[in-house]
Amino acid sequence: MELKSSKLFRLLLVISVFVVGMAGLVSADNGFHEVEEMPPLLLPDIQIIDTKLSSTETQAGEEIEIEVELENAGDAQGSKDIEFSVDGQVNDSKEVELEAGEETTITFTYKVLEGEQELSIQGESVGTVTGVKAEKEEPPEEDGFSYALLFIAIIAGLLIIGGAVLIFKPELLDDLKKKYKKIWRKKE
Repeated sequence: MELKSSKLFRLLLVISVFVVGMAGLVSADNGFHEVEEMPPLLLPDIQIIDTKLSSTETQAGEEIEIEVELENAGDAQGSKDIEFSVDGQVNDSKEVELEAGEETTITFTYKVLEGEQELSIQGESVGTVTGVKAEKEEPPEEDGFSYALLFIAIIAGLLIIGGAVLIFKPELLDDLKKKYKKIWRKKE
């Protein structure tokens, strides 16, 4: 009996809620009140209009620019974080605030790595950039001039001059021998 009474209680509760709800809509003259319309909800709608890459191929280590044109196509002022990603990883982010109907352009800069990189704004591809390995610049040749040859020529010239002095002035060699003997004796 208890089970039947709880079901009956629930049914009466549902009916009473319905009747009370309907009573709020019915006036004393048994006419329905008009329900007031809600004003439209005004929302911002910031969208990407266009994107431009300053270059699709450059030397690795060089910077490129990514221009992003945005528009608020909504009915209200709003702001949005615009994310710039490289190979699916967020690289930079900028917050944009626009009035309804307003347009703007923002610019991201990116230092290109060696190889191909996929660039995207808000997850949408804007293109691929390729970083070309910079070739090392060889120093210009100096018309056969070599510092090693210059060094060898100076040493050879000194040896020739020294030999010539010793041949024509043998007494200088005897003086040098005497000086070195004195130096060796002082050290011992």
